[in-house]
Amino acid sequence: MLAVAVIGVAGLVLRVLGARGDLWVDEIWNLALLEPLTSIDQIFWRINHDNNHFLNSIYLYLVGADATPLLQRGLSIALGVGAVFAAAAAARGRWAAVVTSLLFAISYAMVHYG
Repeated sequence: MLAVAVIGVAGLVLRVLGARGDLWVDEIWNLALLEPLTSIDQIFWRINHDNNHFLNSIYLYLVGADATPLLQRGLSIALGVGAVFAAAAAARGRWAAVVTSLLFAISYAMVHYG
């Protein structure tokens, strides 16, 4: 559906604009936790900390600490945009899909944290 696709692109633009800037403390902290690791599997066994979110830690390990902040937030951006399309797919009916995807695309919390 074209309307949902346009809303998804708008959600992507908002998330990219919101992801600019310096890293937050918890993002820097996550990179500091990853620094001494020598392989990906150590993310599961060596980091015993509540700031270690496995999927995000794996992504950051692969991207590296020297990547731009926008690239380091790429997984969050992609999953946030994916949530817009998932919300549309879960809705019943055309108008419900449009409204639901619009709410997910422009909601402050969804843009700010995803």
